[in-house]
Amino acid sequence: MKKYLLLILLLWLLPARGNVPEYTYGSMLPLHVPEEAPAWPEGYEPFYVNHTGRHGARFMSSDKKARNLYECLSKAKDAGALSSKGRALLKLTENVLLASQGKWGTLTPLGESQERQIASFTLSCMGESLKKGKATACATYVPRVVMSMYEFCYSLSILTSRLEMTTAEGREFSPLLRFFAVNNSYVDFLQSPALDDLVARSKAQTVPATPARALFTEKYILSDKELRDITYDAYEILQSLPAMEMNENPLKWFTTEEFTACWQQSNYEHWLERTGGYSPVPLKSARILLDKIVNELDAAASGRDAEIKASMHFGHAETLMPLLALMRVPDMCWTSPSSSLPGASTVASHWRDSNVVPLGAFMQVQLARDASGNVYGRIIVNGHITTPPTLWSTLRERLNLNRINN
Repeated sequence: MKKYLLLILLLWLLPARGNVPEYTYGSMLPLHVPEEAPAWPEGYEPFYVNHTGRHGARFMSSDKKARNLYECLSKAKDAGALSSKGRALLKLTENVLLASQGKWGTLTPLGESQERQIASFTLSCMGESLKKGKATACATYVPRVVMSMYEFCYSLSILTSRLEMTTAEGREFSPLLRFFAVNNSYVDFLQSPALDDLVARSKAQTVPATPARALFTEKYILSDKELRDITYDAYEILQSLPAMEMNENPLKWFTTEEFTACWQQSNYEHWLERTGGYSPVPLKSARILLDKIVNELDAAASGRDAEIKASMHFGHAETLMPLLALMRVPDMCWTSPSSSLPGASTVASHWRDSNVVPLGAFMQVQLARDASGNVYGRIIVNGHITTPPTLWSTLRERLNLNRINN
C-alpha cells in the first residue's frame, strides 16, 4: 500500500516539476543521437557516405544578450524595483556569464560527446566499408565547427583500423559552408528593410510582454517594446541552458504558452531567413553545396573515386536549413500553399527548427549496392531515414531537378 501511495504522490508532483515541451528550445535543443543505426535491407552492401553536419552543443555565441539582460536587471535592482522573479533571473544570468567566461561560442562537453556518438552511428550504418580507404573532411573557420570536425574524425579513427582521413578548415570554405555570410545576394536579403520590418511586426504580435513585466515592481515603468525585448532575451538565455548542461525550469518565469510563443517567433525568423518559404535567395545560395555533394556522390557511385569512402562537411544551422529545403527532404521544408504570407503560429504548425537543425544536426546520403551491382542511395537526417533506399540515378535526378527549379 505504501508503494502505491508513493507512486500516486510522485505522479501528482510531476506536473509541478514538469518542463516546457522540448521542441520549444528550438535550434538550441541538443540532438538526441539514436543509439541504434537503421540497418540496410538484406542484400545491400553500403560503400560510401556523404555527411553534412552542424556543430555540436555550444555555449551562447556571445555575451551580448546575457550582458544586456544582466545590466537591465542590475539597474532595476539598484532602483529597488526587482521582484522575486527578477532577482532569481538576475542570479541565473550572472551564473551563465560566469560559466561561459572565456568559452563563448565554443563546444560544450555535451557537444563533444555528440560528435563521438554521431561518428559511432555512422560506422554502424556503413559497417565494413569504413574500415579502410580514404575520407575527406572540411569545415568553416569557426572554432566550434573545427572542433566538431576533429571530434568526429578522431572518434572515427579510433573506431576504424585503416581509414586515412584528410581534414581542412578555413575561410576558403566560406562560399561552400558559410554562403549565408559571403553570398552578396543573401547578405543583401538578410539586411533588407522589408525583412526587418516583417520580423519586427511579427515580434510585436507574438512575443508577450507579461514575463518581463513580472520581473519588476509596479513603480518601474517600461514600454511594451522594451518589455518584449527583455522577454525575448530571457527566452534566448533559457533556451541555451540544456546545451550548457545547466538545469533550470523556464516555468519559473514563463508559462508554457509564453515560452512557446517566444519559440514561435524564433522559429518564424529561421523560416523566413533560411528556408526559401519567403524568398528563393537562401535556396539559390545553397546550390554550390548541393552541387558539390552530388558530384562527390556521382564519383563514388561510378567508381571514379573508389578509394574515397566518406566525404564530410561541417558547418552551421544556417548551412543545413537552406540545404535541406533545397533538397526537398520530407518534413525539412514547408512552403505555404496560400498566396498570402503566413504568420508565426501557422508556420510553427508545419515546420519546426528543432526537428531540422538541433545542435549536432546532420544529413547523410549513404550509398549501397544490391546483389546485382545497382547503386542505391538513402538520406538520413538527424539519425532517421527520410528517404528510403532509392536507385541513385533516380535520387540524383530528383536532387538536380530541385536545384534547377530553385
